[in-house]
Amino acid sequence: MNNCYCTCFNANTVNDYSLSWQDFFKRKNTFALIDNLNKDVLFTFGEAFIYNEASLRKDLNFPYNVSKMHFWNSIGNRNIIWFYAYLRMLNFFKQNQNFDYYWFFDDDVTCNDWDGLFNDSKYDSDFLSFFCFKKDDVKSQPLVPYIDDSTYSRQGWFNRFPGNQDTLPSDLKEYFGSFFPVVRFSNKALKVLLQTNDANLYGYGEGFTPSILNYNNLVLDTLYLPDNTSRHFDINKINILHKNQTITWQWI
Repeated sequence: MNNCYCTCFNANTVNDYSLSWQDFFKRKNTFALIDNLNKDVLFTFGEAFIYNEASLRKDLNFPYNVSKMHFWNSIGNRNIIWFYAYLRMLNFFKQNQNFDYYWFFDDDVTCNDWDGLFNDSKYDSDFLSFFCFKKDDVKSQPLVPYIDDSTYSRQGWFNRFPGNQDTLPSDLKEYFGSFFPVVRFSNKALKVLLQTNDANLYGYGEGFTPSILNYNNLVLDTLYLPDNTSRHFDINKINILHKNQTITWQWI
């Protein structure tokens, strides 16, 4: 199985986080995806895939902006790279389609045992995210839990997605959400998302992505379960942090 491992950087945070990824980039098939915001970036570890919003828009033919009426852009300061985070992954995939699976990490993620995470676990889904969850009327995807009252958002998450200007197939009825500072896609899943983008469908990334993949009959899974354990690895041996914090199901 041919895997690709990508860390997503912002030009403003490369110097803050690159040292913590130094050993990570010694492994095979690792890439640093850097949104350089039209700035020159010197990245010394691994192979850099440098892009900016303008080049992403051109390469993916994406003319849309983020609605200021959407709940997750109520302040109005979100750009498409943050709001439609899957686009940076599609942008990389479009130019690198020769891998079976693609792991993507935010630059502020750390793990105490990368080899254990990648090698000692069985992953066979098309989409896997840090948390993946579904609305209470969804019957599909048995590996994905319902969002419940122990979370901060509860079912209210789906009052926010789909939101203003989220554009999905008219017959899509089952809605999913996710949290993806860690996300893994199959090659097939990214091809589906690329085709969906070409069809001018788009939406808030962490809801749009799993909802579209389920709509296309792909298999979804979650890295962590509602009890904050994992079916994929021993949480007593492998510790994943986001922004130096342990993120629990209750946080959603």
